[in-house]
Amino acid sequence: MAGTGWWRPALRNERDTKGFHVKTTGRAPLRHRLLLGVVLLTLAATVWPGYLLGARISPYVLGLPFSLLWLVLCILVVFVALSLTFRADMRAGKRGGR
Repeated sequence: MAGTGWWRPALRNERDTKGFHVKTTGRAPLRHRLLLGVVLLTLAATVWPGYLLGARISPYVLGLPFSLLWLVLCILVVFVALSLTFRADMRAGKRGGR
């Protein structure tokens, strides 16, 4: 639907591009707010000063220095969070909910 997006939420009784009814409450769903929290926490863990928690070389895990493993784990956490949010959105879309 043209003109809707994060900058302009859909009005009541509108349908999205797949034909599902859109319920708007003026707030993002809880799963989207949790996803934002996870992404911001992992961002904080990968930049200074949060990176100092994992900025070690000495313990090698699976042949990787711990600092590289720290970054890989952060990427995996965000991937899992995005995957779960995507699945929840698809289920909510099939039910016609938000």
